[in-house]
Amino acid sequence: MSAEVRTALELVARADHRVSAVQVQGFLNAAGYAVRHPESLRRVMAEQGVCSDAPDPEEWFPLADEAESQPGEPLREQVRELGATLCWGCPVRGACLALSLEQEDTVGIWGGLCSQDRAELRALWRELRVRLSEADRSNAGGDAASEAAAS
Repeated sequence: MSAEVRTALELVARADHRVSAVQVQGFLNAAGYAVRHPESLRRVMAEQGVCSDAPDPEEWFPLADEAESQPGEPLREQVRELGATLCWGCPVRGACLALSLEQEDTVGIWGGLCSQDRAELRALWRELRVRLSEADRSNAGGDAASEAAAS
């Protein structure tokens, strides 16, 4: 298990709100892309995303009222099912979700999740990015110190 996924699991386990299984799965899929630059994520999605050559791109933008629905409500569940269906088997599902979590105003289905699911994950995503960035800095510092000591 990668360090990104381990850190994501820790964050989900101690989240101050209930995180659904669908959200956990998406969050873990996206964790590996947490330190990638948004432009590289966009490029990967454009080249490999199921939605990039879809005959009807509007499918990924269901009813606007979905953003206002609550967990367990029929509309939110319908959009979740649509997301699971549309994004099933997409090779860049994690990258797509990572990109949407980087942006505040995304609407529609990204990475198989509805906008409300993503809104509930954004605070965890920001914390994941901070923790992974801190880990990168301390690893870089440790490597530099080891190299200096060895020379």
